[in-house]
Amino acid sequence: MDFAQRSPAPLRLVAYLAAVVDFGVGAALILMGLRGRAVHALVIPGAVLIVACGLVPWILLDVRYELGDGELLIRRGPFTNRIPLAVVDEVRVSAPLPSLTGVVVTHHRDGRSATVPLFPAEPDEFLRQVQQSAFELEPVGAGVLRRREMTSQAAGRP
Repeated sequence: MDFAQRSPAPLRLVAYLAAVVDFGVGAALILMGLRGRAVHALVIPGAVLIVACGLVPWILLDVRYELGDGELLIRRGPFTNRIPLAVVDEVRVSAPLPSLTGVVVTHHRDGRSATVPLFPAEPDEFLRQVQQSAFELEPVGAGVLRRREMTSQAAGRP
């Protein structure tokens, strides 16, 4: 199941400002490079900045979350981060600010714990789908899924 990101307003502002600054600096470098032989080498970096000015918004704003095949895929522009559901310890709906509701995923990898904030457009539906996809996680409160603790019987002890 796919979930689109609902990007927080400050993140959208940063992404678009970065694109505008990249474009402006790239155009300035090209103009300076065209003025004389001594600074002609500025044309190439300027062109690279103009071509790449959409990369930051693409990475920050084109984010999708996919649940399937026992893992959570976080697609950010051209990059993909995979989190196996088997290593997820907790998934919690979190609202650090009234207008900013997201999901915090805590998982362990290589002996370390990591926390990843996600901003799906529908956090409650995302949590419900995670619960259906990961049988190891159980609800422990409103908006919280946590890894089941092994009981002594499940561990093979009487």
